[in-house]
Amino acid sequence: MSLRVERSSWSRVRFGDVVANVNDYYSPERDGILPYVAGPHIVEGQPTVTSYGSTDEDNFPPTFKRKFRSSDVLLHSRGIEKLAAVDRAGVTGEKLFVLRSTDESKLLQDFLPWLLMAPAAQRHMMDNFTGSVNKFLNWRPLAGFEFGLPPLDQQKRIADLLWAVEDHRKSLATSPDVLADVYDAWLEERLSRAPKRPLADEVRLLNGRPVPSSLYGEGEFALLRPGDMKSDGSVAWTAASVGIPSDFAEKYSEWILEPGDVVINMTAQSLEDRFLGRVCKMQDRALLNQRIGRLTSTGSISMEYAYVALRSVSFSKWVAQRSEGSKVKHMHWRHIADFPLPVPTEAEQTSIVSEAKEWSEAMRRSGAESETIERLRHSILNGIFGGS
Repeated sequence: MSLRVERSSWSRVRFGDVVANVNDYYSPERDGILPYVAGPHIVEGQPTVTSYGSTDEDNFPPTFKRKFRSSDVLLHSRGIEKLAAVDRAGVTGEKLFVLRSTDESKLLQDFLPWLLMAPAAQRHMMDNFTGSVNKFLNWRPLAGFEFGLPPLDQQKRIADLLWAVEDHRKSLATSPDVLADVYDAWLEERLSRAPKRPLADEVRLLNGRPVPSSLYGEGEFALLRPGDMKSDGSVAWTAASVGIPSDFAEKYSEWILEPGDVVINMTAQSLEDRFLGRVCKMQDRALLNQRIGRLTSTGSISMEYAYVALRSVSFSKWVAQRSEGSKVKHMHWRHIADFPLPVPTEAEQTSIVSEAKEWSEAMRRSGAESETIERLRHSILNGIFGGS
């Protein structure tokens, strides 16, 4: 894309000549209750503060004395990746700069966050971190940062474009959750139409077998563990995944999982762990580990359909209500054997599976578009200000 940015009209300025580090003092007696912003309220890569505390909370830091007003930019001196504009007046701490244009006829406040997120500003701040252990950025080197400042009309064009991209990014950020909620409601409605039968009438469970931990990392044959089972129903191998010797796995061929097999996690890592009852579909061969079960059809349902039906809200609630354990939650086959599994006709099963795949693809595309927007913003910043 071309922004037609004509840099010949840009003027060379020092940051401290056009931006002030504001030090207005907060007084509870004078100012009353205000929102406050600490480091955790700023998310790396997001140019707006999306959450606030309140000065009347018990955990309000008593050292927070710096006031800010709406549209000021907060920059964390201990982590320059945390910078964001605020949309209300409030209070922050001594480790955050409160940055404000000294004259908006020279530098627009809306332009300021993007200037600081640009490659040149980020490099300058990184180059001026000081301290042997806990590095930090002082105001003086930040004030001395020299950069090319566009005329006001170009500043506005750049800021308007980047804020429009940000608005789209924020709308996309909630799309997967919205789609997931709508999908859950759709699936519950489709399943509610079918007659119910106990899960044990339709599905058989094979429990995994224990593998000596001494074999972990001693081979290339994948060993399925609960942490490999993802919330989207896939299985993903990571640096934390382990392999075992192939000759050990091949001795237990009954427990070897093949692509398409459906597995269920039978043990949580804690009382709150959502891994319990997680149902996933294999994409690769692996050995079925203890605390995980493989599900196979013994009745009139396909495992493609069972995979969809057992990832429903109804089944998740059933597991949560019947699992047991005072320290670590777990479940046995008896806990889920009588789950009332909807058993529609073969044609209806095929229809549900097909539509579920379409939903899955829509959610995947939504996530991919969010990643594309992130890359677009990075590209625009590089194109305007230079960098890599």
